[in-house]
Amino acid sequence: MKAAAVALFFLLFSGLPAQVPPREVRTKLSALEQAYKAGVLTKAEYEKKKAEILASLPKIDGITKKKLEALEAARKAGILTQAEYVKKKALILGSVKPRVSPGGSVGEYRDPAGRFAFRYPTGWEVKPFPNGRGVNVKSGDWALSVLFFSGVADSGKVLSAVHGQVKGQWKDFKVLRRGARKVSGREAQVVEFQGVNPRKVFSRSQLAAFSTGKDTYLLILAAPGAEVEKAGPIWEGFYGSFRLAGNKDPEKRVALRGSLFKHPIGFTFWYPEGWTVLEGGEGGLRLLPPGDKASDPRPRRFVFIIGDSVAGQGIAGPADPRVGAFLDRAVTSMLPLRRIGAATAVGAARGGGAEYNWSGKNLQGETIAARAFATIIKDFGVALLVVGYQKEVRALDGPARKIFASFGFGAGEKDPRLVGSWKMVSTGSIYNKSPFVKSHERAMGYSKTESTLELRADGTWVRTEVSESTFMGAGTSLSSGPRKTVTRGKWSAGKGVLFLMGEDKTWDDCKYRIRSGGEGPLLVLTWEKVRETWRRK
Repeated sequence: MKAAAVALFFLLFSGLPAQVPPREVRTKLSALEQAYKAGVLTKAEYEKKKAEILASLPKIDGITKKKLEALEAARKAGILTQAEYVKKKALILGSVKPRVSPGGSVGEYRDPAGRFAFRYPTGWEVKPFPNGRGVNVKSGDWALSVLFFSGVADSGKVLSAVHGQVKGQWKDFKVLRRGARKVSGREAQVVEFQGVNPRKVFSRSQLAAFSTGKDTYLLILAAPGAEVEKAGPIWEGFYGSFRLAGNKDPEKRVALRGSLFKHPIGFTFWYPEGWTVLEGGEGGLRLLPPGDKASDPRPRRFVFIIGDSVAGQGIAGPADPRVGAFLDRAVTSMLPLRRIGAATAVGAARGGGAEYNWSGKNLQGETIAARAFATIIKDFGVALLVVGYQKEVRALDGPARKIFASFGFGAGEKDPRLVGSWKMVSTGSIYNKSPFVKSHERAMGYSKTESTLELRADGTWVRTEVSESTFMGAGTSLSSGPRKTVTRGKWSAGKGVLFLMGEDKTWDDCKYRIRSGGEGPLLVLTWEKVRETWRRK
């Protein structure tokens, strides 16, 4: 088994925050009370330690708070001894309900490579492992993970290796049971255990491994020991919904073969074989399903990818009302549609997503619809939008969900030819040639601006402009003195387009080309109505 994959398993648990189980809380509180009574601890030390222990418990709700107030009143009235009070208080705190609910709505994760899919409770954080090794979905001390071992057919070897690593690193490690169960129609070997992981979190976990004949899948399920009674429904939901791409599914299957599109700014997504990606003049993207033509005068459907920066706006997630308002404007600007229903959760490779739907009729009375899948990736809101006749929109639902699930954002492309410092000098003059003034009264003006553009290899840019103006006339002269302006941000470039993002998260893009000059390479930047020529310093 590859060592990197084992490391991912431990990474799963290293990110879990510490939480003390109720029995250990009771033991600690009792020992603390005895130390205080024996004079080992001062009152200040006692209160501090007690607060630290209690802070490790889940958030106290209103009902629990009332129970604690009643308990405190009983102690003050002499109904309870100090020992009874401490014991009952610990029991109440230890019975606080967990924050994770096994019921309620669920989201769905679909592997960008099309290998597997499963459902998980809404609101959990989704973090794919690097290099396509799988995914970790977590909420606090809870976690559901999938590790993929390419080219390893022996699932027993994988299970034994990971189990051995865990046993060697966990404290109070104890195997609770071993067995087998069906996962996506295949026989999986299961081992369940508990203990204190390397981050000192008391946890219960299951490992389930099965082979496809040439590869192995390892499912990792973890729950905090204090809330393990809630694990059953969550774990069963995970096992029951997990399916491999080759297995039958009530949903329409979509092609697994396809290509990966990478935009120069770093945005990536997978799209099925037979589809075409068209890049607009302003960086927009349109996707053409098989059979569709960009030149069709009467298209029956459109598929777009749209996005914008949400940095500094306080948008919590894709279901935020402001995201819905943005999509409403995008949809209704094209068609007379009305949003139907509320946003619903949908899985995405880089975190939670939200689905929006619209419906209406055109002038001919035919039903038209729109469906959008939105997510937030690195301060950017990105959405896949499908618009057209209702039947056409429904027909694209499977591929659209698969494309959306693959949305990612990595390092932007950087044309190495642009890296370095570039300089541009521009001058201008004004001269009054009026015949109605004497020669010594004629005014003359001169301006000079020196600009430096530094495109650094680390993806940052700095533009510095120093300008100076001088006006002369009627025996006097006036100079503005040098004025310096510095702007900076991040850059990416590819396919002949340079993208410059400022510190305020606004984007500017222009076409670029490099040509030879008498004194070295020249960088030509072209906007809609402006062209700049820069010489390498």
